[in-house]
Amino acid sequence: MLSEDQRAAFLEDGFLVLPRALPGDLLREVQEATGRLMSHAAHRSASDADYDLAPGHSPADPRVNRIKEPYRLDPAFDRLLHSDIVFDLARDLIGPDIRLEDMPLNMKAPGGNGAIEWHQDWGFTPYTNDAVITLGVFLCDCDETNGALRLVPGTHRHPGVFDHHHRGRFCGAIAPDAPDIPWDRTVTAAAPAGSISIHHARTVHGSGVNRSERHRPLQIIGLCAADAWPLAGIGPDSWDRLERRMVQGRMRPPRLDAVPVRLPFPPAEGEGSIYSVQAMVQGRSFAGTEA
Repeated sequence: MLSEDQRAAFLEDGFLVLPRALPGDLLREVQEATGRLMSHAAHRSASDADYDLAPGHSPADPRVNRIKEPYRLDPAFDRLLHSDIVFDLARDLIGPDIRLEDMPLNMKAPGGNGAIEWHQDWGFTPYTNDAVITLGVFLCDCDETNGALRLVPGTHRHPGVFDHHHRGRFCGAIAPDAPDIPWDRTVTAAAPAGSISIHHARTVHGSGVNRSERHRPLQIIGLCAADAWPLAGIGPDSWDRLERRMVQGRMRPPRLDAVPVRLPFPPAEGEGSIYSVQAMVQGRSFAGTEA
């Protein structure tokens, strides 16, 4: 799927944006499924195991930040996960044995909601090696007005892990004035519906609020090589989760590489999605109604 130039760009910058990479029929299927899930949100009065609701949500005006595991709720998302395009891209970058880590649908509600502070995915979950990537499937046109993904090139090659703590506790966010980050090189992943972004687990990224009048759906697919094992601990429940989330190939023994590690402890006071974890610092990088 990827050319040598694209692979080289990923290694250099820590991300790629592939315009209109998703087949049109699959895009339409997932867009329709997103509409069905959003219609169900109207019946929720508070965030729950399926929905992370945004400020201002009401049955008459559903506002959703995130649908946590859409592949459990509608088969269209499972077909997306197991599609040739997803597997081909993942095999090109992390090998043939692939495990799903998470797959939230970030809806980013309109009206100044949904900012995600600067962070590295690696700050939340470090692994025994860094064959860990995140795909973003654009289900609508994305630009500055609706809070498109923003990334800082080359930050995945920094020798350490940037600090994601605030007042002594993990907050899942990097301070906007953190040193050693080339903020002036920040890139906005503005692209049409059907495009796919890919970023390395240590690439610094975030996104602003959605100032448009519609939700901005972005399907996140976090994938890792089967020999990348999480360092925060493996218990009986997490072992079952590892096995269940193998989506290609087979489980592998852990491969230990010399990668930088900073564990997310002491844990955040607001355990849960990235929105609740970042609650203590929301608004310091991307101002919005939640600031």
